Order: sequence, then C-alpha cells, then structure tokens
Amino acid sequence: MSNGAVLNGEYHLDRMNRSRRELFGARGDIDPLGTLDIPEEYRAGIVKCRLLYRSEIEAVEFHHYRMKPSNSVRLVFDDNVDYTYKYEDRAHLDRLFAVRGDCDEIIIVRGGFLTDASSANIVLDDGKRLITPDTPLLRGTMRARLLDKGIIAEGRITPDDLGLFVRVHFINAFAEIGDRTVTVNRIVLV
Repeated sequence: MSNGAVLNGEYHLDRMNRSRRELFGARGDIDPLGTLDIPEEYRAGIVKCRLLYRSEIEAVEFHHYRMKPSNSVRLVFDDNVDYTYKYEDRAHLDRLFAVRGDCDEIIIVRGGFLTDASSANIVLDDGKRLITPDTPLLRGTMRARLLDKGIIAEGRITPDDLGLFVRVHFINAFAEIGDRTVTVNRIVLV
C-alpha cells in the first residue's frame, strides 16, 4: 500500500478543500497530490502523508503508519469534545485516550450517543448489518467511501445498544472493515 492520501485522494481532497473554504475563507480548490515528492524512505510500506494547511498548504509530512491494537476498549463520556474538522491540535482527544486504563482503545460517547474511537470511526456489526453512528466526531474518508458504496449505513447508537452487536470495527484511511476489530464483550462500560 502506498500513502493514504494517494489511496483515498478524492475523499481527502474534498475534505481538505471544504475545510479550507469553511475555516479560512479560501477560494478555489487545490490538488497537491500530483506534485508531492515522496522521500525514498517512505515509498514502501504503509505511509501516512499529512498535509498541514490554512488557506494554502503550509507543510507536508510523511510518517510510517502502524496500526493500533484493539483487544479491549473503554467507553469514555465527554459532551464537550469537538473534532468536526481534522485539527492539528488533538489535545482533547489525547486527554480522553489517556483515561483508557489498561484498554487499547476508547470509544467516545457524546450526548448519550456513540461517536468515534480516538483515531478511527467505528462500525458496529450485528452479523447481518454494518452500522456506523450518525453522530461521528469526524466524518472520515473511509466512512464516507463505505457509506457511498452502501456497505455501511448510519444509525443512532447508545451504550445500551451495544448488546445488539457482536463486534466493532475501527476504520480510517488505513484500516478497512475487518482490519481492526474487537468483540463487544471486550468493551469496558464503566
């Protein structure tokens, strides 16, 4: 796999250009993907390309991507968390992740509804249907792609609904359904 920005380019570019317009008043779209110079050490393996921008691209960073384990999950409750845009400042999310205890991951509950994990959207699986919360913190690119293809559907999900499901999939630009999964009985509810 090459870098995620190239793999999911159209979704990333749409989000970036929309954010540029909404947050910084930018006009017109830009497409930096065709002109990226990928350093040799990042041309193999799973690589994350991070574009830092305001109205224009300010920096480009490359990082090797390592998938997080997801053997156990803790629900954390926070009605004030906001991650509508993929902000550079993740301090609030990092504070929530820090309360996971001995669990590998968190699922954030806001306003009584499941939202996302610390760095992934979630998809709940009951063995027949794949449902993603209609209350995500971030409308991620993999989530958008799976919704567009009709592979997943949206639904309003509370912590009490978890018993209706068998497993939770964690999806992002690098993890598809089945790549990172935990069974519902491995979710710590307290």
